[in-house]
Amino acid sequence: MAKRSPSGGPTRLIREILHVPTGERRRTDDGWLDAMPDDEFVRARRRATTARNSGASEWACAACGHPAYPSRHHLTGLRHFRHFAGAPADCPWHQDDGFDLAELDTLRFGGKGEGARHREVKRFLMHMTSVDPRFSPPNVANYDPYKEHWVTAANGDRRRPDVYRHLHGNPIAFEIQLARTYLNAIQGRETFYQEQGIRLAWVFWEFEKVRDHLSAQDIYHFNRSNALSLDQEAVEQSLSTGRLQFRVWWWEHVLDSWGKPGRVWRERFVDVDELLWDPESGLPYLVDPEAMRVAAEEERKATKARRVAALADGVAAIWAVEADRHPWRLSDRGFDRETYERFTEPPWRTLARAVGCTVSWDEASEEYGCSSVLPLLHAIRDGRGYGGMNLAAVVMNLLEHRRWATHAVVAVARAYGRRDVLEERLKAATKVRRNMREAFQGVPGSTPVRQMDEVLATLFPEAAEAIRQPWPPQVALEHVRAQAEAPDPER
Repeated sequence: MAKRSPSGGPTRLIREILHVPTGERRRTDDGWLDAMPDDEFVRARRRATTARNSGASEWACAACGHPAYPSRHHLTGLRHFRHFAGAPADCPWHQDDGFDLAELDTLRFGGKGEGARHREVKRFLMHMTSVDPRFSPPNVANYDPYKEHWVTAANGDRRRPDVYRHLHGNPIAFEIQLARTYLNAIQGRETFYQEQGIRLAWVFWEFEKVRDHLSAQDIYHFNRSNALSLDQEAVEQSLSTGRLQFRVWWWEHVLDSWGKPGRVWRERFVDVDELLWDPESGLPYLVDPEAMRVAAEEERKATKARRVAALADGVAAIWAVEADRHPWRLSDRGFDRETYERFTEPPWRTLARAVGCTVSWDEASEEYGCSSVLPLLHAIRDGRGYGGMNLAAVVMNLLEHRRWATHAVVAVARAYGRRDVLEERLKAATKVRRNMREAFQGVPGSTPVRQMDEVLATLFPEAAEAIRQPWPPQVALEHVRAQAEAPDPER
């Protein structure tokens, strides 16, 4: 429970909590509970109550070991832990509210029962479910459409819903949620109706005014962040059409202008037939925000993959050609700057940005020689010569003059079936081993430029996994280390 400290600020009474399943002990004043997202906080509350109802514990007071549950102070909003009923009186962190649940409910309603608004909403639902032909009477004795009726389970447990009807032959209970309700009562009703095969619809009045209440969150977070609400407009629209309608609110996942994920409330009027019913919980919803988020994320990934593939095709179309067919070469062998700018740099720059490469084209071209590395790697991929060199000469040229790209040469040759020009040629194999040693020793120009690996992996997808691997490979690395550590026989 949150009380006031001597300094006047709120403090948490249960100062340390034990997470029973893992045995982890945590202080309650270090911010983790306040930082927990609302939906996660509600799920934690539900898990604690479910465990308590089954005789187990999700959380326990670290002082006395009695089960506890996450809560929130109704005035300060401070999140804290409370003991479930029955905590030992000698616990130093025990709070005694002085009332049982029934007494607290009486105080909450001021001794006036459910209140006028509750009665009005209930009478409206009774009326609409009597005149709307989609609803029919439930199977209860002495049925009266304007009275409440008990629903009794086989074990004798029973509930009296605010409104009980059949909708298209399916039993449905409407429970009106206006005041703050204890989580134990919420879960108790949901579990009871679920076990009886009865659909349950929690109904709020002007939901937007109560959606920050913890009891409202206990309901809608467990219902795919959907909430059924009535207001004056919904009432008038239902009465005018003779068909029950609600204003449904739901959370929708969005990205702000910086790409940071967030959530916003959406709402619209919904005919009761538009509602979907969860087959397990029996609760109604209009949209599934989490499914929408996952689908949107998958579509973003697919869109990015298609975009990157298109960019890779654009880069490859420029570089995977013979030297005498470069699109930026003029007929007199001069340099066509306009074509170069139009077709070469933009695809590279955009592709590099799309895959997270920070190397500019000027740096890639001038410092690392990508203007020769890329066409030569494509020549290896296609099994052909380039610029007057046959394939074996292409490989030797790359291994000698662009040693940083040795890992890509090996990966592309193996992935595209060109191992013969690499592993079956003594000079090529010797150069690979030399370049491995130099990479291990950190010789300038011999270590892979890891910032460009994603570009290379995108251009040569069959070799992507090998391109991304550490270089030298582990087996070769161990061999190089052994050679480096071996004593010099001439000393």
